Amino acid sequence: MSDSSKDGILAASGSLMGLSTIAVGLRFWTRRRQKLRILADDWTAGLALLSYIGASICVFVSELYSHPQTSIL
Repeated sequence: MSDSSKDGILAASGSLMGLSTIAVGLRFWTRRRQKLRILADDWTAGLALLSYIGASICVFVSELYSHPQTSIL
């Protein structure tokens, strides 16, 4: 994998993680500001965000520590 595609994967993962965090954060902030209860769909969105952050961390670590593939032949 070339360096530019690694950079692209990291940039895409980081950007989407940031946008997702903002979206879920605004969801919770809006519920609190309107004095509405936080319901199951809100908690599900929060858990999905945590899951996505965990997957993104795995991508960051795998891209950071990946070695160039070597051929046996």
